[in-house]
Amino acid sequence: MTRGLRPTRAMTRPLLAAAVLYLLARLAGGSWLGLASSAALVLPLVALLLPPRLEGIRVSREARARGVPGRPIDVALTIRNDGRRTTSACLLRDGSNELTDVVLAIPAIRPGDEVSVTVSRTALRRGVFDRGRATVSSTAPLGLLRATRDIAVEGRVVVHPEVRAVRRVLGAMAHLAGEVPLAMPGAGTEVLGLRDWRSGDSARSVSARATARHGRPLVLERERDAGSGLVLLVGGPGTGAAWEAAVSHAASLCLQALADGTVPVLLGRPPPGRQDRTGVLDWFAGVDDVRGLPPDVMSGAVRAASGGTLVVLVPPALIGDRFELRRACAASRTQLVILDA
Repeated sequence: MTRGLRPTRAMTRPLLAAAVLYLLARLAGGSWLGLASSAALVLPLVALLLPPRLEGIRVSREARARGVPGRPIDVALTIRNDGRRTTSACLLRDGSNELTDVVLAIPAIRPGDEVSVTVSRTALRRGVFDRGRATVSSTAPLGLLRATRDIAVEGRVVVHPEVRAVRRVLGAMAHLAGEVPLAMPGAGTEVLGLRDWRSGDSARSVSARATARHGRPLVLERERDAGSGLVLLVGGPGTGAAWEAAVSHAASLCLQALADGTVPVLLGRPPPGRQDRTGVLDWFAGVDDVRGLPPDVMSGAVRAASGGTLVVLVPPALIGDRFELRRACAASRTQLVILDA
């Protein structure tokens, strides 16, 4: 969008000179002063006939790598002339909110041509940003008129959350708020207790001593060994430093699960396109597009984590969903960890 033309401070000089010469001509009566006054108006008239040309300028960007808040990232900016006339030399100010501002001097560009430059900029916040904004301005060719135009900057920039070192995933859960630790029956070393024999139980699980003492078949039930499997459910949106810290912690836990040899199950938004470190961090970069926790998503998360660990990342506003998840996890004997944000 073009904001239009505005005179610069330099425009006042020929206009002021023309006014002074005109007054002197009227007072002194010299014809040459009148001609000089008219000549002083030539530059403003030429400036009106030859205004800066910014039509057809298109700006795109490409991040050379993913970024992290507070750290520099190399971004390639491409400025192309899709118009029919050569553009004026101009200044481009990229003021996209996700990156620090940058101001570039752009030369005149012929129709169909483009110029590219790579600049180092600092990522300001986490997220997935498909469009930025920039402003181009020019006073060419005479410096008497300024043309300004707002332009959308096309191109995706992905800023990952900060990753911190954590211990093994389940071991890292012990100190987190909202945990509901439950002993799970299964194959393991720790004994949970005795129960009556049921159809399908292995004969090796029958305790001969307890069976003889009570006069009926009894099974020695053991606690199931917990693995490093991880199901993470995200609801939102969230804001503020506490939310960013919780997102960072959740991402770190998922990366540790990958390091332990288990791909975490991520729910709340479409699954990652890549089941690796970059795919997981890309997923966390875009968690702010989640709106609430639909019941079907919550029930699916509980089913996926049944008998294991369900980690939930939600802002405080979703208090009702927290209670619902606690009831569902208690019923399915699932360990629940809520990362308070």
